[in-house]
Amino acid sequence: WRILSATNDLDRVSAVALPKLPISISNTDLKVASDTKFFPGLGLALAFHDGSIQILHRLSLHTMGVFYGSSGSSQRVGEEPAIKRQRAGGPTLHFKALQFSWTSLALVGVDNHGKLHMLRVSPSMGQMLDINTSLRHLLFLLEYCMVTGYDWWDVLLHAQPSMVHNLLEKLHEEYMRQNQALQQVLSTRIVAVKASLCKLSSATAARACDFHAKLLLIAISSTLKSLLRPHVLNTPDKSPGDRLSEICAKNTDT
Repeated sequence: WRILSATNDLDRVSAVALPKLPISISNTDLKVASDTKFFPGLGLALAFHDGSIQILHRLSLHTMGVFYGSSGSSQRVGEEPAIKRQRAGGPTLHFKALQFSWTSLALVGVDNHGKLHMLRVSPSMGQMLDINTSLRHLLFLLEYCMVTGYDWWDVLLHAQPSMVHNLLEKLHEEYMRQNQALQQVLSTRIVAVKASLCKLSSATAARACDFHAKLLLIAISSTLKSLLRPHVLNTPDKSPGDRLSEICAKNTDT
């Protein structure tokens, strides 16, 4: 074990949340994260008795963002990195428990009055990004959730309705670049992700029904294939499940 950094503020801390995303601590990877302003998994959250929450770098313990919850505002974590906001008057609330989501884009906490709060944590810690960089950040996290099987609800918190069309296209392009074996593994997950994305925009809400219908047909096909088999294994006749799978595969709209 090697101590990288230490802090003397733990006596003021009321709750701690550790990130769940694995990271590389090599200097090259850390520099890439800094240059691209992609910080999920790099910060840990500390809640203090004065009602504030600080996001600290998990290696250096440098402040990446500050949130004041006692004012009752809905400010995002990381909107003003390393700048403390002035709090309005009112009763002091502080968090007794904190928990990061799987991709560290949401922070859930319970305060000293028993109320549940959810905070959105910006992937760039509030730093301004161009639209293409923001899309790449969200696309990378959606792909990570597809491969690992984690829920992607916290990623959707940061997807604006205007991003949905581009995210759908880029996600499909990345999926088609994979080999056939991986496509088969991710075939249902990508449909589920697309259905979730389509719900975010009124322009694509109708397509969400198509994706959910396709998921239902895939489930029916899998059930039929597991229950029904041809009487003779070498018969040219296909089972109902196989025929339904072919119909789903031919429909390229979803």
